Amino acid sequence: MKVKVTFKNMNSSQAVTNYTKKCITDKLSKLISKPTLVEMTFTIERHNHHAQLALKMGKFSVSASDVSTDMYISIDNVVDKVDQLLKKKLAKKQDRSKAVSAGNLQDTLGTPVEE
Repeated sequence: MKVKVTFKNMNSSQAVTNYTKKCITDKLSKLISKPTLVEMTFTIERHNHHAQLALKMGKFSVSASDVSTDMYISIDNVVDKVDQLLKKKLAKKQDRSKAVSAGNLQDTLGTPVEE
C-alpha cells in the first residue's frame, strides 16, 4: 500500500505523516488485498483542520473528508469513514457472489429431471 501525504496552507509535519500512515495501515490493511494508492490531503482554514482521503484500488475508489478543530481527530474520523465504506462495499460484493452462486444452484436443482 502506497500512502501519499500532501499539506496545503500549512507546514509539513513528520508527526502527522507518521500518525496518518500508522492509522491507515492499522485499520485499512485488513480489508485491502490488492496494490493500493492512498492519497491524504491536509488543509487548514482559519481554525478548521480539513483531512481528505482518497483510496484507489484498481477500478474501485473511495474518498472521504472531515473537518474538526484538531488534525488528529480529523485523521481518525476520515479513516473511520473510509473503513466503513470499504466494509459496506465488501459486504455488497460478497452478497452478490452468494446470490449468483445460490441462483446457479437453484437453477441446477430447480429443474426437474424427466425419466
